[in-house]
Amino acid sequence: DHEACLNFVKSEYFKESTGKDRYGNWAYGFNTQEDEKNGRFYLDQKYTETYSLPNMMRWADVATPFLALNGYYIVFADERIVTEEMCRVAISSNPHSFEHIPEIFKTKEMCLFAFEKEPFLFQKLSG
Repeated sequence: DHEACLNFVKSEYFKESTGKDRYGNWAYGFNTQEDEKNGRFYLDQKYTETYSLPNMMRWADVATPFLALNGYYIVFADERIVTEEMCRVAISSNPHSFEHIPEIFKTKEMCLFAFEKEPFLFQKLSG
């Protein structure tokens, strides 16, 4: 079973796979918006090898670069590995990810950080 095999995969596999190809294109992505919504991520240009973002996002060294791409992916991160710095990375790349960060990190400082990135964010959240 594909998912069971991923339990034995180390973070280095995903870190090495999430680089640029020989043409300078990112060698990972989502095939469709539905794939992105469901966390089905592809590690090659042919979109044949699919992986589950929740499986990939269980290591901080893999999750952080994904959060730099789009902070929304924090919804797929294992909460046990999420740190304040990871939340800042997520908010920097997508301020709207603030609503998805764990409650423990929604401090006054983090609110101010998010507000600096997107002043209208809290208007949206409160209304």
